[in-house]
Amino acid sequence: MAQEQAALLGAGKLESVDKGNVAGELESVARELKYELGAQFPRLQQSLFQWEHLDGVRLTAWYLRVHDERSAIPLRIENAPNFEYSSTKSTSMRGR
Repeated sequence: MAQEQAALLGAGKLESVDKGNVAGELESVARELKYELGAQFPRLQQSLFQWEHLDGVRLTAWYLRVHDERSAIPLRIENAPNFEYSSTKSTSMRGR
């Protein structure tokens, strides 16, 4: 149904669009993005904390997780058309 509604919108057939369905789909997408970002930030914070405070046992896995999370978050936001986001492309980690 969502693809049908998107096709109608794309074709400019606004009178045929089920506005309630489109609103529900948009709300669902926004909730999913919020949930995904909400799950990523704590993982990133945990890895950064471990990297910063456990100097004697810095694991490559922490670095890789931080790199992956730091890369994924801006991509998710940039791919969401209604998010205004300006990323700083810092790729270094202190103490590396």
